[in-house]
Amino acid sequence: LPPKGDIAVIRALKIVNNPGGNQHQTCTEDTRVHLLNEIRTWANDQATNQKILWIADRAGTGKSTVAKQIVTEWERMAKPVVPFFFSISAADTMSDTKFCSTIAAKLADLDGFGPFRATLADTLRQKVTIETLGFKEQFEKLIIGPLQTTKEPVLLVIDALDECNERSRSELLSTLLGSLDKIPMIKVMITSRPLPDINQKFQNQQTVYSCNLQGRGPDSTAQDILLHLAYIFSNSNKLRHLQHHVQRVGNLANGLFIWASTAGKFLEKSLDPDGALAAIESMVGLHDLYTRIMECVIPENDPHSRETVRFILQTILAAQRPLSVSEMQTLL
Repeated sequence: LPPKGDIAVIRALKIVNNPGGNQHQTCTEDTRVHLLNEIRTWANDQATNQKILWIADRAGTGKSTVAKQIVTEWERMAKPVVPFFFSISAADTMSDTKFCSTIAAKLADLDGFGPFRATLADTLRQKVTIETLGFKEQFEKLIIGPLQTTKEPVLLVIDALDECNERSRSELLSTLLGSLDKIPMIKVMITSRPLPDINQKFQNQQTVYSCNLQGRGPDSTAQDILLHLAYIFSNSNKLRHLQHHVQRVGNLANGLFIWASTAGKFLEKSLDPDGALAAIESMVGLHDLYTRIMECVIPENDPHSRETVRFILQTILAAQRPLSVSEMQTLL
């Protein structure tokens, strides 16, 4: 067991509440087969010089689901993996402020990382204000230095980098790209939308292997969406009689897993699945789908509920940072 003093000093680090993306699901069985195998092959290839795998695609295509699948697999097999899921839904996952301290704490918690843990604890004792340093200095002292005491291969999974603010993700990528030679045991899987600033950072980088989720042969996104919908319909008593509509609903998704997943939940929870299905067929994109869901949740003949929701949405839109659950409860 590690010394109690080491544990105490590491626990004092300020870390984010949900670095593992607990809000995300893993992949439906038999979907993303080719892509997942491609990721596993890359992650297990210790000879490759491509230390970063970048999955870039538009919003709603299932990048976070793939990231969650890989993290879950690695954890199940007790292989060293450290996730960090950026998200605009919480203030501390919209920037890199707590990135280094969170990654360091997660690494220290891994089995077989005793030397890392001891070195990190010594570093924190020597400089108690380390979290006030700039990002690059924090990365060097909290991650690079302690990692050089171990040769254990580690997979770092960074999801939704595009949801981190531009200044933060720029310094994160610059630091990461400039540090790979110092931490050869680390491989980094990154998902994001293909934003210009991220694309510019990765352009012509020999250490970066990039791919997307579209049109990957026999298990392309469109076909995976059909498998996902077929799973939802076949496992629901309310939707089983509508399975012959899976192809039509899948076509409406237009390559967006988030649309298919949301539509499936909407149909499953509807009091009239047949009527809801007919309504879905006239919708175009996520905006129409979300609008219809809101209309069902807040009936026209319930003005008090509509006014309450309108007030909350106005507050959320006007807020300069994401609202916490307790703040929303206060509004309610």
